[in-house]
Amino acid sequence: MIEEITVNRSESETLKKRLKKEGWLSAHYYTRRGVNIVKLRNLAKRNEIDAKLLSMDGTTTWYYKETDVNRLKSENMC
Repeated sequence: MIEEITVNRSESETLKKRLKKEGWLSAHYYTRRGVNIVKLRNLAKRNEIDAKLLSMDGTTTWYYKETDVNRLKSENMC
């Protein structure tokens, strides 16, 4: 399931910290670690993994649950 969250810039830092504490990491984080984020996005669109879509001032950032990504990596699915 994809949860869409819209915030303004002043709320974004607080929300990003909360997401990180809850185990959600950004697509940018996973890109730097060699994870195929296109596959992650497609899995989220098919409701096979959870995702959060943070929209802030016209910019969107995808967040994925760390446990889901680790499981997929262990199964060589991303």
